[in-house]
Amino acid sequence: MSLRTRMLALFIALAFTPLVILGAVVQARSLKGIEALIAGQSGRVADRVVTAIERKATLIESDLLLLSENAESQRWLVQAPDDSAARRALDRFIRDAWGLLSSTYADLTIVGPDGHVPYHLGVTGAGQPSLDPIGRPILSRQSQQRLGTVTLTPYAAAVIPTEALAQGFGETGSGTIVEQVTGRIIYSPRPAQSGSVASALFGTRLTDSAGTIRYRTNDTTWVAAYRTVHALPWVVVVSSAVTEFSAPFLRLGQNTLLLFLAVAALITLIFARLLQRTTGSLERLTAATAVVADGNFKLSFYDKKHKL
Repeated sequence: MSLRTRMLALFIALAFTPLVILGAVVQARSLKGIEALIAGQSGRVADRVVTAIERKATLIESDLLLLSENAESQRWLVQAPDDSAARRALDRFIRDAWGLLSSTYADLTIVGPDGHVPYHLGVTGAGQPSLDPIGRPILSRQSQQRLGTVTLTPYAAAVIPTEALAQGFGETGSGTIVEQVTGRIIYSPRPAQSGSVASALFGTRLTDSAGTIRYRTNDTTWVAAYRTVHALPWVVVVSSAVTEFSAPFLRLGQNTLLLFLAVAALITLIFARLLQRTTGSLERLTAATAVVADGNFKLSFYDKKHKL
């Protein structure tokens, strides 16, 4: 291998290749920055949704307390289901309460200690979409003995800020609600996802209280941020497609990479030319030295103008 070839190879290894690697690293870091931006903004949306849900959950807990600890329910369940006067008083109370609660809940159910259902108001599954029932035990205020259970089935729109979940972050952004115990999606703006297993969609289980995940569906990469709702066994997941935000940055990154390649190639060509001019005389001198070493002293050395 000639001296010129060695020096050119050394230049490519120490100058050209690092420039190309630097361009690729810059593009990769740009993509990571985009994903971090999506995760941060989606996390803020998820935080707002969690705050709204926990506020609504406090109201649900208040309604359950009203239905379980009122004097009429306690008197009827403690005394006897056959007490007609206590039953009429409870009936009036429940009917009046349901008149105020029916716009928020699909149904109301009271179950006695023997499993008997003396009250079931409303029709689950009719009208607007509803969530799973939320229950609370009815305990005696004196003995703390369990007297029964009261459950409410809230409408989805009454608990979940559906507009915030439908919008998410960006045009492709949206949110889902995952039930922690079963791991299934209980609400999604995309009807096809409701009822499906979350781990099959996201590719992982949402075990931490908060975090970020990256997954692929239909050849599209998504970045999602999730937050746990402490008042309810739910997880809020807000996701957006990376391609929505990465397209202009990827074009810029590709142009930057091409610029790095062009600059590196130009510098390599200039260096190769300079190297050729620098080492040309040395190569001719080396060849002449080899001829002299063989005993041939009849040599002529020329430059461009003069015979030496």
